[in-house]
Amino acid sequence: MKKKQLNLEVDQLLDLYLLAGKLNDQDWQQEIIEKLKNQGKTNHETEGDHSMKIHNLWLEYKNLNAQILDLYNRLKDNTTDEDIFGKINALKEKRLSLTHKIHKEERKMKHSYQ
Repeated sequence: MKKKQLNLEVDQLLDLYLLAGKLNDQDWQQEIIEKLKNQGKTNHETEGDHSMKIHNLWLEYKNLNAQILDLYNRLKDNTTDEDIFGKINALKEKRLSLTHKIHKEERKMKHSYQ
């Protein structure tokens, strides 16, 4: 949920809370308080989800780099092994795709803070 939209909903709920107070409706006020608490949790969880997803993507990226490095080290012993070159190219393509996913998730996270 975007921050502006969340702020608007919070403002509306606070207005309803004040109205419920003027009407001496404590049950309604309690319902509104619970909604406000839940909104804060939901917003925090989605930010945490984005952070965890980005973290996992970076771990996968580091793993791909380690695999590529291992294959390059194998090339030192056998510089004509076409199979190794093919594996390296496939891993590089995966890494490029992963880079796009990481940037996409980071943009999502950046926009969710605005």
